[in-house]
Parts: sequence; C-alpha cells; structure tokens
Amino acid sequence: MEYKNLESRMVNAYLLQSAPIFEPDTNCSVSESEQKELYEWTRQVYAEIVQAPELLVKVIHEDDAHPNRFNKVSYGKPQLISDMRKVNKAMNELMQGIWNMVIACKIVSNEFRLPDDYIVPKKYSNHLEKLGIHIEQNVIHTTRPILSAIKNLAKYENGFERFIRCSYQEDMSVFIDTFRPFAINEKAYDRLIQWLQSNGFQYQARLNGGEVKNLEASQILFMKNIHGQEVDFKSMYDHDHIGLFVHFTAVIKEPTAFLLLAQDVRETLNAFDSLKPELKRFIIYYHARCNGCGYCTQRNRGKTPNIKPYTIIVEYEGSKHALCPINYVYTYCWNLLNDELVDGIIGYLEYLQERFELKLQ
Repeated sequence: MEYKNLESRMVNAYLLQSAPIFEPDTNCSVSESEQKELYEWTRQVYAEIVQAPELLVKVIHEDDAHPNRFNKVSYGKPQLISDMRKVNKAMNELMQGIWNMVIACKIVSNEFRLPDDYIVPKKYSNHLEKLGIHIEQNVIHTTRPILSAIKNLAKYENGFERFIRCSYQEDMSVFIDTFRPFAINEKAYDRLIQWLQSNGFQYQARLNGGEVKNLEASQILFMKNIHGQEVDFKSMYDHDHIGLFVHFTAVIKEPTAFLLLAQDVRETLNAFDSLKPELKRFIIYYHARCNGCGYCTQRNRGKTPNIKPYTIIVEYEGSKHALCPINYVYTYCWNLLNDELVDGIIGYLEYLQERFELKLQ
C-alpha cells in the first residue's frame, strides 16, 4: 500500500488498516449505538490526521519503511525508526490525554465533570475543539455521545489500548477477522485458524505488541503450552509454547508476519529420518541452514573448550543439508499464506502436539 508520507503510513497502518470491524461490548450498560459513535468518531480522528498529519507533528517525512523485519540496521537508515516512533508518540499522547481527561471525570446529573483542579495539558488542548470536544466550567461537552463508551473501557486492564484500537468486544476475537485479509488467501487462513481452534490452541489478542510499548504493533496468538501448564506466552523466542504467532507492525514494508512456533527443534532434526515425507519436505524447504555465524559456539565459549558447531546434518533425496537447531525462528515466517504453507504448518504442529502430549503421559 502506498502512502503520501511517513506520518500518514504510521497512523493509517497501525490505527486504521489494522483496526477491527465494529463489535460492541455486550457485557455493559453502555448502548451499542453509543459504542458505535465512539468507534466512528475515533476512526474519523485518525482519517483526518492521515490526510493532514501536520495537525499532529511539525515535520513531515517522505514515506519509507524497513524492508527487513529481523535486521532493521541493514537498511542503513538509523533515523527512520526514530521518525516513525515520533508519530506514534504524538498520536498516543493526544489519545492518552483524552482518555485521562474522561477517566478523571465524575458523572454528576448526567454531566461529565472534571475535578476543580484538573488542568488540560496545552500540548493537546488546542486539538480538542477540532475533535468535537469542548470544556466549559470543568464540564466536558462533545458533538457526539462518546464519553460513556470511553469510561466503560476503563474496567479493562488494557482499557486505553482498547480505546485507541477501537476494540470493545470482551474477548477481542474480532481480530481473527481483522487479520484475515492480510493472509491474501483467506480460505487457507480460515482452514488454519479452524484447525488451531479445534485442537485446543488458546487464542489471545495483543493490542500493544511491538518492540517498545507504544502501540506500533498488534498480534494474535494461538498457543499451546508443551508442559500442560497455564503459563502466559512471552514472545516469539518463548521456549514453552507451540502454535501460530501473527504480527502486524507499520514499521515494516510488508507489515504482516505469520510465524510458526516450534520447540525442542534439535530432537525433531535428530529424528528427521522417521518423520512423515510431507513434514520432511516442509523442513527442508524452510528450516534455517547453518551459515557459519558462530552464535552457537560463541555463547558457550569459556565454559566448554573446543566446542563444535551445533549443526545437524540431515539427508533428503540424496543430498545432505546442514541445519541450524538454534536460529530457526526467522525462516518459519511468512508475509502471506497459501494452501501448501498451511498444510506444512498443520503437519508440523500435529507432529509436535503428538510428541509433547506423549511426553506428558
């Protein structure tokens, strides 16, 4: 997708393109129509800033994005990520200011009244009138009935994230639909999601899943703990879960990544000869090769003298392949899905699920 400038890219991609369709919170006293008003008002704010980002920041930059998800430094533009995050920061400060103001109110005679000593910070006070928010004698007036819906979100631990992401539904399962178009092949995506759900992989949506917690990225997860424990999934480098990890971030040119999470990969590679032909083919096609980086030997240097590389050699259709049992996460990562990929992901997870469940018995 093309953008007029960097600022428009960031606001559109992380707040409009990755926002869910409207789904109300059905477990509250705020009407669906009021929640819909908030949804439409918030999206209107973002759309206006996409068209005129100078309302938010002083300096407008030419559009750009990092082409390499796992090695941004290789692009040779160290200032780019900083410029991107300046936009995020300005957007978040504006919305945080509105959030703080509404949450601080007490409802008196159906009016949202601020404390007498409440001071609206000047850095965003000038924007309020343009956004349809007017304060008179410490009472907030709005052109649209959005205040009750904002205040309702405060009951959630991630209330502000829900506010800024237009996500009101209690379980946030609507994000499964949000990520569907990013897969391109939506039927393949649906088949994969249905398989994960029917096999007990636990769904979770994360509205603030970037490298820094500034709402630059969102994620959905389908995870299963390999020890049978109730332990939260930490990151793509987690050692306790298998499943699917879907990540959207505006700082990357191809913003969406579908990642397969596997565990105990060394054992899988050592058992390569006994794997099903389809799984062998999938691993040979996608698994990281040893490139002599030395990571496996350097991290144990001084502890184990004369340590040898961890490389595992497997043979497939008459050829030998040197596979890396450590830095494999990056190669099980795709920008879109198709039927062949989904078959491979399901096949690998079926194998891991069976293996780890057998260990638990």
